[in-house]
Amino acid sequence: MTNFIKLNSIAPALPEDDYFTPEARALCVRTKHKSDLTDDETFMLALAAAQAAVARYFHPGARSAEKALDKIGAILEHEDIVTALRKVTSDQKSKEAFERRLEQKE
Repeated sequence: MTNFIKLNSIAPALPEDDYFTPEARALCVRTKHKSDLTDDETFMLALAAAQAAVARYFHPGARSAEKALDKIGAILEHEDIVTALRKVTSDQKSKEAFERRLEQKE
């Protein structure tokens, strides 16, 4: 699942760690050995990876907007993100339908 964040890179000595917030690093450490992530963990890791891609782009030095957008697109189109989003969307629609039925009974 977490292909878009290199979990083995959570050592403070690596330069790419500068792009992750302390909260994102903590989440990576907590989920490093988990085989199944919750939807919330999946979304938070995706957001952390996308945020890191943006931060990496704005860091001084050689950079490419096209590469940054490709990276962010790959993160957001990752199979696990799409699956979690479909699940959450489906759950939300079910909840709204249930609430409408309750309102109709009143």
